Amino acid sequence: MSKQVQKKMPWAIVQAQHRNFAIASEYVSQILLIPNVTAVPGAPPYVRGVIEFRGRVFPLVDLRLRLGLIAMAAEGGNFCNLMSAREQDHHRWLAELRRSVEERRPFTLATDPHQCAFGKWYDSFRTNDAWLGALLKKFDEPHRTLHALAVRVKQFQDQDRHDAAVEVVSGDGVNILNAMVNLFGELRGTIQGSCREMVLALSIDGRPLAITVDSVVAIDNIQPEELPPGADPASGGVVHRIGKRTSSNDMVLIVEADRILSRDAIDRVLSMSRKPAGATPPATLPRSA
Repeated sequence: MSKQVQKKMPWAIVQAQHRNFAIASEYVSQILLIPNVTAVPGAPPYVRGVIEFRGRVFPLVDLRLRLGLIAMAAEGGNFCNLMSAREQDHHRWLAELRRSVEERRPFTLATDPHQCAFGKWYDSFRTNDAWLGALLKKFDEPHRTLHALAVRVKQFQDQDRHDAAVEVVSGDGVNILNAMVNLFGELRGTIQGSCREMVLALSIDGRPLAITVDSVVAIDNIQPEELPPGADPASGGVVHRIGKRTSSNDMVLIVEADRILSRDAIDRVLSMSRKPAGATPPATLPRSA
């Protein structure tokens, strides 16, 4: 397809790892939820396998990996692991506060909610996901209140009110921490539940190809331009142009659909997917196929 023709047609605006990309809609035949995937041994790491749709078999490429980005599942797992670590931090924080009261010694961990590891992350984290942002906002009060307990405990210790200090930790402290634990669990569940990719079924010169994307943002017209000299989007060789959306003037990177997987590579993946179980493993495809 000529670039002049592409300029006159709408584009599918998709998202991958919080970035917007455009794919010429001329290539797109269908948008669907990700179906069952059958692995293909020997395929490049960004080829997940094959899927079947409307009686046809499509090689399935993870667009994130093809662009040199982190896979959605890995990103979600990293986020959940981070939140689990920050949750454990606060279990240890309250346990240390309790020990300091029992041993009648100064508490040395952070009393400022902005200075603990979660507080520093929270203050710097930005998201365009309204649901995720609203959930994170729920941490404000319990997180601030939990750290403020250390100040209350010190006041009671200074007044030699040991029993009151113990009651604050074992009562309010446990209740607030439990509320935060529930929020951390809800946050992890939200992230895990949001790792549902969309699939674009494409046709490359009559050959079937499917790609995973985080989401489909819009169908829009764009004005394609060549990348500035020296620009290197580090996109695995599939991005050579940028485009300005006519509806918003936002810039997007253009994914050249016919560069995602070469025609020969599509044919080889389809051939490999038809190998019977127990057959001699096929030769590994080049990683840059």
